[in-house]
Amino acid sequence: MVLSDDCSPNTLEPVAKEFAQFEENGLKLRYHRQCKNLGFSGNLAFSVEQTTGKYLVPFPHDNWFTDKRFLSDAVAVLDQNPETYLCVANSIL
Repeated sequence: MVLSDDCSPNTLEPVAKEFAQFEENGLKLRYHRQCKNLGFSGNLAFSVEQTTGKYLVPFPHDNWFTDKRFLSDAVAVLDQNPETYLCVANSIL
């Protein structure tokens, strides 16, 4: 997982440290804090360049999942349907 903080006034470092507890379950988090604000497109491009996994979930800081099972359900759908390339979540701003 890549977490890229786009030079936010409120650092995401505490969030990154919170995710560290899941590393023993196979989750690997790479945290980056940008030196200057790249904007949504620039930070997304940077994040995509850092990825090595099978799935990409762009998730802006001001969004919230309304379904806590979305990620696991989406992975199951994508794995079972290789012709499917997009899952859309219910989210709120």
